[in-house]
Amino acid sequence: MKEVFNESDSSFYDTEYFLSMESRYISGAHKKRVEVILKLMGNVSGKKILDFGCGEGFIGNELAKKGAQVTGIDYAEAGIRLARERFRDIDFKIGDASTLNKFKQENFDAVLLIDVIEHVSEQGKLLDDIKRILKPRGLILINTDVGLNIWTKSRLFTKFINFSNLFSSSGKAYRTIKKIEAPRKTLKNYHLSHIGLLSYLGLKKLLSQHGFVINRHIVYPLISVPLRDVFFRFLPKKQQGDHQCVLAQKKGL
Repeated sequence: MKEVFNESDSSFYDTEYFLSMESRYISGAHKKRVEVILKLMGNVSGKKILDFGCGEGFIGNELAKKGAQVTGIDYAEAGIRLARERFRDIDFKIGDASTLNKFKQENFDAVLLIDVIEHVSEQGKLLDDIKRILKPRGLILINTDVGLNIWTKSRLFTKFINFSNLFSSSGKAYRTIKKIEAPRKTLKNYHLSHIGLLSYLGLKKLLSQHGFVINRHIVYPLISVPLRDVFFRFLPKKQQGDHQCVLAQKKGL
């Protein structure tokens, strides 16, 4: 029987899950995600950044290599344990949303939510807590799935995507990893934890309602196939991929 997700149970995310995520980054399967995030973040040298929901710490380390002072938080002990073993120069802490209250007001230049917000039920409260610890005109970067678009609603389109993914190195790496993951997924369905999927417009509305102004909002295919993806640029923006990454700024002086 598959384990059922409980939002308050950090043990749902085991060591194997985070090892799998690490392999996706190292193999290049999630190369596009890394490119988009680093592009939107720009020059981070000297910036104080909180990676909330940092997992095994890969993205935080990429920013640290560019000169950022990174703090990583995750409520899954397995993820933090792996992060501490790999990246010893970064401050990783075990914590959840309540941990944000322990940080001083206007403490960070930027906060990252990478594959986090879709797992959160009280999204507005999370954004309010993040806004409190951001410096004036501080930044929030959110990377998440795109809900309610053709990538999730059309089986025919999904079949085309899965087939075309085989024509890129990222797609081939992802397919290999999926085969390795298959036995584990018979025990846990990690997509059960996607309790708060947001559409393209839904994410924009949420940020606006909680005091943020959007600087950049990119919709992209998680698995990149360069020749195929050129044609997606002619689709409406909300249909151009299965993932979205938004950089927004705290309102005010």
